[in-house]
Amino acid sequence: MIGAAFDDPDEVRTIRRERIDLTSNQPNEIEEIAEGYEIYAPVTASPGLTNIQWQEQRLVIRSISSVKVEARDLDVRLTRIDAGLQQLTIRKQGERRLSKKQINHAIAKTLERYQVESLIKTSVTITLNKQDVRVYKTRVAETRAKAEIVFTIQRDEEPIRSLKERMGWRFYATNHPTLEQNWVVFPCRKPYLIEDGFSRLKGPPLGLSPKFLQSESRIIELIIF
Repeated sequence: MIGAAFDDPDEVRTIRRERIDLTSNQPNEIEEIAEGYEIYAPVTASPGLTNIQWQEQRLVIRSISSVKVEARDLDVRLTRIDAGLQQLTIRKQGERRLSKKQINHAIAKTLERYQVESLIKTSVTITLNKQDVRVYKTRVAETRAKAEIVFTIQRDEEPIRSLKERMGWRFYATNHPTLEQNWVVFPCRKPYLIEDGFSRLKGPPLGLSPKFLQSESRIIELIIF
């Protein structure tokens, strides 16, 4: 269903919201908050012995703010993973350098923990650098080989782009045949919450300051009077 938005972008419509200036009670800004499209599908239900059929409207909506938040979180996570993986090749004081097998194991665990196995490509190779040692006193001349671990990290941009395209999508369904997208999105973005009533009591315009009272009658008197 998400792929249809990219296959036929002309069907995708933008959902806009007006911001109201509280002083003048007039709209002062129009912002784009989402985009999406709708499809229709017949639905049949059989409660008991009766068959009920109706046309269901299914809306595929992409929240612009959710896309920004999810994409930013992914970029931060990838940056932290890059920095963390680079530390694997650094030898810590008093500890042995990790072997190639140990590094590969640590990489696999890290990518699995952050669920980015398909987004980052890594390679670990060991190169041998020859170093000539000169004669010194009783030491004979020789050639020594020093192993050096070369570790590369590369982001796979195509899977990352594909993942970001699938961020922020929400799905809604209604039996209303012609309900517009904004009449579905707005109520779902701002549902009724009982906590909002408490916020109004504690904040403007009532501005009830915290008081530590045990008598219920005293609390009621302070609120009413």
